[in-house]
Amino acid sequence: MSAVGGFGSVAIIGIGLIGGSIAAALKQLPDAPTVVGIDTDVAALRFALEAGFIDDGSLPDGLGAGAGAVELGLGLAAGSSRPLPSPSTAGD
Repeated sequence: MSAVGGFGSVAIIGIGLIGGSIAAALKQLPDAPTVVGIDTDVAALRFALEAGFIDDGSLPDGLGAGAGAVELGLGLAAGSSRPLPSPSTAGD
């Protein structure tokens, strides 16, 4: 059984700073799952593969087929056309 909630594989959408960091941390676990990275940036996928952060990479058309869990490694404003509120006004 994997150390990640019983999942033997995890797909991470977005292998940038956030997703790459999550992937690297997962690979450090004693019973690391198979990590599949999904990104539109082929260079990011290639880097993550060569660094050992992911076991396989895919463009978005693959979307982690067969993964037991999917982790979104996207920045907070990804896909948003409006700015995020500042911490001082978030509760207003």
